[in-house]
Amino acid sequence: MSEASLEAVVDRMAATLEASLSEMNRKLAESSAELDRKMAESSAELDRKMAESSAEFDRKLAESSAEFDRKLAEGSEEFDRKLAESSVETRRLMAESSAEFDRKLAERSEKFDRKMAESSEETRRLMAASSEETDRKIAASIAAIERSVENMTKEFGGFGNRLGQLTELVIVPGIRLQMNAFGHNFKYIAANKKVKAGGKIVAEMDVFLHNGSEAMAVEVKTMLTVEDVNEHEARLKTLRRCEELINIKNKALYGTVVGLVIDK
Repeated sequence: MSEASLEAVVDRMAATLEASLSEMNRKLAESSAELDRKMAESSAELDRKMAESSAEFDRKLAESSAEFDRKLAEGSEEFDRKLAESSVETRRLMAESSAEFDRKLAERSEKFDRKMAESSEETRRLMAASSEETDRKIAASIAAIERSVENMTKEFGGFGNRLGQLTELVIVPGIRLQMNAFGHNFKYIAANKKVKAGGKIVAEMDVFLHNGSEAMAVEVKTMLTVEDVNEHEARLKTLRRCEELINIKNKALYGTVVGLVIDK
């Protein structure tokens, strides 16, 4: 093939290609225009439908809101009515309960007053009976003391012996309570206590008081003298030397002298 023929072929191919490109551009332009048209139509339709939907939504929302307000108003009215009825019923029940409470309180108060009156009357009766019993026992005790004095008078010939026995009879029974009133706590008492060592009596006590931590030797005299006090001091020393015999080891030991008459 000659050079001129080759150039002619190339020119025809170029022209054909250019024609094809031009056709493609035309069709692309047409397609783009159609697409824009359809998109514009779709957008307008969409806007229309959205406007319709929004209007319908607003309408239904308004209807729902109106219905809700109506039902709320009805519910509120019903609630107020029931609340008023409940308040009336509550006040009625409270009034009934208060009246019942007042009635029961009055009944119980009446019963309490009646029992208090009965109890007070019973207490006065028991106190009167107890007073009579106390007077009777005191009279009996006085009579017993008088009999004891009379018996001692008959049994002992000397006035000094009779008076000494009477002194111990009066003093000894209350000595433990008297000593405890000074802060002691003596629980045991023994009268005419004798202490023996080696088969012999080494000490005698008119009254011996003791507990777990302390002991007291008491000497009772009708006529108390200084010599009696000195003798009792010596007696306490003897008791301390014989502490194991009378179980006072490691205990505090006290001495007391009691006299019906004290020699100055």
